[in-house]
Amino acid sequence: MNAFTIDRSKWIRGYDASPYPTSLLNPAGHMCCLGFCLRAYGLEEADIKGKPTPEDVENDRKSLPEEAAWLLQARNNVLCGSTGRDSSVTQDLIVINDSKDFGDAEREARLTKLFAKQGIEVTFVDGEVTG
Repeated sequence: MNAFTIDRSKWIRGYDASPYPTSLLNPAGHMCCLGFCLRAYGLEEADIKGKPTPEDVENDRKSLPEEAAWLLQARNNVLCGSTGRDSSVTQDLIVINDSKDFGDAEREARLTKLFAKQGIEVTFVDGEVTG
């Protein structure tokens, strides 16, 4: 996967998660940027629903596609005392997606730049994603 689209009408960001906590896919059907990314990698909604991060998908005995390995640290690279396997890039994406410190234009620019460093083009649209 080298590109995916985020539908702003279904995108949860800036901790506008009420009444649900932020997650890859919440009960209301809204996703964070990583939820859209994982769906583009071919994961089903059931695989990501209610999961806070990619690590939680992996922990639920659902392996991420090999090309999505950049989302996680290798098991032997996890530091003692670490809170999890999410990679530093994944953690940065979460912070950008969930921060209240800036508006959507800056958030979209930062996410676009960080995904591009992984060789992934992200497009933001208003309304349903087709095709």
